[in-house]
Amino acid sequence: MFTAGSIEIPFIWILRTPPFDEPAVREELRLRINRIEGVEIAEAAITKRPAFPARLLRAESELTKFYDAMEWLLGTARSAQPGTAGVGEPEAAP
Repeated sequence: MFTAGSIEIPFIWILRTPPFDEPAVREELRLRINRIEGVEIAEAAITKRPAFPARLLRAESELTKFYDAMEWLLGTARSAQPGTAGVGEPEAAP
């Protein structure tokens, strides 16, 4: 989030990190963020740093969609790391 009131989705910084090195995974994140009313991140932006106005998250329902997308991002990142569990899940015993 920037002081100018925008929220940046830094695809450029995650595109070299599995599983986000796969375009389909970044596309899934883009689609989840685009569920927020008024957000329209272009398909070509999954290798860039698109942003949208933070004011689009004023409604609780839209903020929830943003949180859901970020939880998916974190869960996906964690599940790709060896020896880590999913969001809020303990690691399985050996």
